[in-house]
Amino acid sequence: MAKNVLPRRQMTAKQWLQHPGCHDLLAGRINLLGGPIESNKSTYLALRAALHSALGLKVGIMSSEDEWNDYGPRLVAAGADIGRCAFRETAYTFPDSTETVMRWVKRDRISLLIIDLANDYVRGRRLRDAYRPLKTACARAGCTVLMALHTNKGLRPGQRAIDAFPGPPREIQGLAKVALVIAKSQEDPLGLRHVGSAKGNYREPQPSMSYAVESIDLEPDENTGVAEPIHDVVLLRPVGPCPLTSEEILQQASKVGQAEEDDAPARSEASRVLAEILKDGGKHKVSEIRQVTDQMGLSWSTVKRARVLLGVEHSREKGSNDHYWHAPTGPLAELRQGDDPDGPEADPDWTVPDA
Repeated sequence: MAKNVLPRRQMTAKQWLQHPGCHDLLAGRINLLGGPIESNKSTYLALRAALHSALGLKVGIMSSEDEWNDYGPRLVAAGADIGRCAFRETAYTFPDSTETVMRWVKRDRISLLIIDLANDYVRGRRLRDAYRPLKTACARAGCTVLMALHTNKGLRPGQRAIDAFPGPPREIQGLAKVALVIAKSQEDPLGLRHVGSAKGNYREPQPSMSYAVESIDLEPDENTGVAEPIHDVVLLRPVGPCPLTSEEILQQASKVGQAEEDDAPARSEASRVLAEILKDGGKHKVSEIRQVTDQMGLSWSTVKRARVLLGVEHSREKGSNDHYWHAPTGPLAELRQGDDPDGPEADPDWTVPDA
């Protein structure tokens, strides 16, 4: 009598998505990009999208705050084939929106899906639980995912770069097998960014890479949709390998942050103004908040840093293109009662969405 034999399962080699001058991504899987605030994560994502479209492939981009008029110029500056870049400002929420997003992916034959920022598309769920269905669906569809998140402030002794991603080790870090970090250069914080491999389960990590921060002016062009001159559009240009490890990239970036503490007075003023606007607990249009802060001479980048310190939350109404900020309801809600916005955080591992 023949013995029962377990059926054999097929095993195939891992496939990699390669873009010139960048780290390889694991094809058909979730890949992470983490970095401190204002480390040009979105600009790096625009570069990856441009390189992917240049290969004749389709890119889907989900941005939680940037509108097309903000994101589009960065794609054009990076040399993207705009006709192959699909952009969504819809207020998706995972895992509930997984099927809706996958219908879009399949209909438009998107092979690279960019989610910027991943935190903003989750409400009341662990990141791992929220994105697990998307991981399964994209693997079946052969769509690669690259999602951006904020890293925590610096690394404690003995920590690895992957530990800087928000949440416990089995959170979003466990869901992805490839993770990259991006941060400012300590030697040239205005003109250089470093990208390193924080996780790579299936082969030796690739060397870190450096990118020059540049800006160009865009001229009107009906092929790209640029209707009028747009000045000083930021882009990243690959310049070659970097000797720093991913841990060193984050560690030296934290020193850059210490050197930038001289903007504390302006940030405190921005925090005060923002708290005053949002003290009623209601939702306020971001465009209207910016009008107020511009009139007061506050830098928008300083206001966005104040937003992070205050834990101000972001939302969008379904079917609307308007962005809203409202007072925090989470761990930093006590700041609404007048706590010092520049004081130490109660939990150094707790992060809030970017602006």
